[in-house]
Amino acid sequence: MKSVFVIISVLFVNFIFCQSFYDKFPTVQEIENNKKYLFINRFTDGADKQSVFVIYQDVKDEWVAKLYTHTFDVQNNEPKYLSKVGNLIHKDFGNLWLNILMTDIEYLPTFDKIEYKIGVKKIINNDGIYDIVKTVDFVDHDTCYTINYKDGTKSNNIEYCDFNTNFKYNPNVDELISIQKLIKLLKEEFKIDL
Repeated sequence: MKSVFVIISVLFVNFIFCQSFYDKFPTVQEIENNKKYLFINRFTDGADKQSVFVIYQDVKDEWVAKLYTHTFDVQNNEPKYLSKVGNLIHKDFGNLWLNILMTDIEYLPTFDKIEYKIGVKKIINNDGIYDIVKTVDFVDHDTCYTINYKDGTKSNNIEYCDFNTNFKYNPNVDELISIQKLIKLLKEEFKIDL
């Protein structure tokens, strides 16, 4: 009974610590009054890492970019939480913003609108009865991106889960290409893991 209490106590303390850091992540509501913003929440289904990338231009035309990360790492059978917030610097935010717009972030539909493009379709013949079968690859612990964008009066909110698997097996889907270009752009411009 005592060991059960100890296990529950450790789990509770870990949950409280983990939750307290997640509470420090910014929310879209905190930045939505800015002129322009891009808010990307990257979550791994296995919950071992979560990142929030934020770039915005405030009402004074000043640019801010930050990366918030939280990682759960197990070393020597002891859970360890690694958390950090980084202020990101860029030499030309205006040009970067135009490159972000070139990824078509404004026009990307929600995932349910492109789901029909995901997977491989083929016709099968089962004793003279023909049917269409669709094969879709699923992977546990894949990456999910929730992206919120605003530029003046234009805005978009999308979520693409199982992104890496979907992009790997469906590399010709325009919308996945746009998301991949956006993530790659930010990784290269800021030298970050997103």
